[in-house]
Amino acid sequence: MAPLADAVAARNRAVADAGRWRSARALECGGVRTRLVDPGHPDGGTEVVHFASNDYLGLSQHPEVVAAAKAALDTYGAGAGASRLVVGHRPVHDELEVALGERAGTEAALVFPTGYAANLGVLGAMVAAGGRHDTLVVSDELNHASIIDGIRAARAEVEVTPHLDVDAVADALATRRRRHAVVVTDAVFSMDGDVAPVEDLARVCAELDATLVLNEAHGVLGPVLPRVEGCHLVVVGTLSKTLGSLGGYAAANRATVELFVNTARAFVFTTGSSPADAAAALAASHAALGSVDGEDTTRPDHVPEETTHR
Repeated sequence: MAPLADAVAARNRAVADAGRWRSARALECGGVRTRLVDPGHPDGGTEVVHFASNDYLGLSQHPEVVAAAKAALDTYGAGAGASRLVVGHRPVHDELEVALGERAGTEAALVFPTGYAANLGVLGAMVAAGGRHDTLVVSDELNHASIIDGIRAARAEVEVTPHLDVDAVADALATRRRRHAVVVTDAVFSMDGDVAPVEDLARVCAELDATLVLNEAHGVLGPVLPRVEGCHLVVVGTLSKTLGSLGGYAAANRATVELFVNTARAFVFTTGSSPADAAAALAASHAALGSVDGEDTTRPDHVPEETTHR
């Protein structure tokens, strides 16, 4: 036998030898123009223009969004205190969940600490509800890591289908031996830029009695969701990209959201999102829909004109 520490060192060497070694870098600020912090640099670091962020609309820097977070800090303090089922939450969380449900066109929504946690919680709860030996999960081969880890954590039976292949999804559902089924897909595949055939998937799910879990992490002006009668739809989204804050959410009919409140382990057994994050996301959701306090935010003043897409 060998110490696990030796295996850790060997794994690190293998990653480095493959040219995949990474380290986190400090940035001076979160705006489009910023600086890579380097104490040894004569100017304190290298000036850069930031193209890698998921803060698509720059709302993390919007003055109304920042002001909302500051006001929440002054009113409620910094942290949530514990799990929401233990110590409750703040009114701003209720307001945010109402806004997210309206944005998704669903009866209700539930905020999670991160989008990653939302996928883990949703998939675990759905599989547990159907029974892991009686529920098939059908997953696109290029789905996000949080979806893959959610399926693994749920210990679900899974069939991975070729990318964007609706026929393969339909075949997996039609030939399944299990009573229940969940089809899960990213709406936009961020690494490739592909958009899922959401309407077609929704029709297949409605026809073959499956739940569609749609990971809508990269919507900019709001999720574009299927309106197919008979489709049991769960939307998983994030507050950490377009909305410029931190957190995730699940939106669905009220019964399904109540299931998540009571059985989604990534919600039940973790500290809730902070009031400041919720307040920032709420203000940003208004901005993303076109106005903050009645002001047009199609291109907010805080985003330099040359950085907007034309």
